[in-house]
Amino acid sequence: MVRRKSLARFMDWLYVKAKVLKMSFTSSKSAKKKLKSLGGGYNGSRKEFNNIVRKYWKRYNYKPKKYWYDLYCNNMESYDPRFIPDSLWFQKILPYYNNILFMRSYTDKNILDKLYPSVKQPDCIVKNISGIFYNDNWEIIGRNEAISLCANENELIFKPAIDSGAGRLISFYDKKKDPIETLERYFDDYKTGFIVQRLVKQHKDLARIHNKSLNTLRVI
Repeated sequence: MVRRKSLARFMDWLYVKAKVLKMSFTSSKSAKKKLKSLGGGYNGSRKEFNNIVRKYWKRYNYKPKKYWYDLYCNNMESYDPRFIPDSLWFQKILPYYNNILFMRSYTDKNILDKLYPSVKQPDCIVKNISGIFYNDNWEIIGRNEAISLCANENELIFKPAIDSGAGRLISFYDKKKDPIETLERYFDDYKTGFIVQRLVKQHKDLARIHNKSLNTLRVI
C-alpha cells in the first residue's frame, strides 16, 4: 500500500485545522457583535437553556454555547435547540463532508467562470492572476490596457480573488467621483490576485434592506 509521507499528511492536517478554526473564530466574533447590537437577543435564563438546548444536544455529546441561541432565537418565544451553531458547522460538519484542501481553488473568483460556466455571474472587466492581467475573454493584456478598460466603466468593485467575502477587503470606483489616479492606486494596492467587476444592481426591495451592500436570501 502506497502512503504519503507522514510530514505531508501532518501539514495537510495542520492547514485544515487552522482554516476551520479561523472560520469558527470569525463567525463567533461576528455573532457576539451582532448579539450586542440586539441588546442580548433572546437572553433566556441559564436553566431554560440547559433544559431545552443542552438537553437536546447531550445525545450528540456536544455542549453548545448559550450566545448562539440567544442570537438565533431573538424575537422567538422560547429556545429552539435545532439550530446548528456556526462553530459546530465549521469545525465538524463542513470538513466532514468537504475536502477543505480544495477550498482555496474552488473559491478563487478569477476562475469561477471556468468552473461554473452556466451560472450567472457579475460582469468581469479585469483579472489579475500571479501578476498577469487578463480581460474577460481570458486574453493577456498589459497594466495600462487593464486600467484603460476600467476607466471606461462607470462603477466598479475591486476584490481579492481569494480569502475575501462578506464585504472584506473590497474597494469601489465611481467614475463621477474618482479620478483616474484612484484606479492606479487600487492596482498598486492589490498588486496581484484580484478581480475587477461591474457592480450588480439588486432589486429595489432587496436594496431597501441595506442599499450599501448586495443582500442575499438563503432558502432552507
